[in-house]
Amino acid sequence: MALGSLEVELRLFGVDNLKAKRRILQGLLARLRQSYRVAAAEVDRQDDLRRASLEMACVAADGGQVRRVLDQVLRSIEGHGELEVLEHRLELW
Repeated sequence: MALGSLEVELRLFGVDNLKAKRRILQGLLARLRQSYRVAAAEVDRQDDLRRASLEMACVAADGGQVRRVLDQVLRSIEGHGELEVLEHRLELW
């Protein structure tokens, strides 16, 4: 069994209050959980309107599958129009 985590730092566009930030992030996190069956949460920068830190975790039978799933998650986040990925870090165990 293998475990992996993906940490992503984001810049959000067009956000002028915390309610708008939550709308964007909650929709994104729900979609990632449902589509890729990962655990996903906002882990830092909750009070910063323009930035967000997300972390996703995945468990699978082998490391290759974990990497494929987390790579797909990252591509999905990068394709989201209301934000930009500033940096990311993928770890496998």
